[in-house]
Amino acid sequence: MKTGKSKPRRVNAKKAVAAKPARRSPFRVPFVRKCVIAFSDGTSREVFIANINEYGAYLADDTMPQPGQGMTLRFRLPGSETDVEASGAVAWVNPMQQHPVHSLPAGYGLQFDPIKDPLLSFVLGVVDEFMKRHSES
Repeated sequence: MKTGKSKPRRVNAKKAVAAKPARRSPFRVPFVRKCVIAFSDGTSREVFIANINEYGAYLADDTMPQPGQGMTLRFRLPGSETDVEASGAVAWVNPMQQHPVHSLPAGYGLQFDPIKDPLLSFVLGVVDEFMKRHSES
C-alpha cells in the first residue's frame, strides 16, 4: 500500500546501462562556465554549466531537450587555450519553476559518456577541491 509520498522521478538517459563503478561523490559541485552544446542535427547554442562531477553536469538552459537526447558539450578549461568535449545524453529536465527559491535555474542534467583526460583529471580536481574546502568547515 502506498503512503501517498512519492520521490521525484528522473528519466534514465539510457535504458540498458552496464553496471557503473561506485561514485566518488554523490553530488555535483558548483562550476559555472559558458559552454557550447551541439546536437546531432547540427544545431548548437551557448548555455552555462551550473555544476559538474565526473558523471555529468547540470546545464542552465531555458530550452528543454527531450530526456535521452544526445549532445556534445564543449568548453575551455580555466587557464588553458584548448577546448574539451564530453558527449552524453539528457538524463532529466528541470523546466522553469513558478517560485524558484533555493533551486537550480531552468535546465537539465547531462549524463556523460565515460570521460577521459584532460577533462577527467580536471573534473576530479574540481570535485576534490570543493570537498576539501567544505569538509573543513
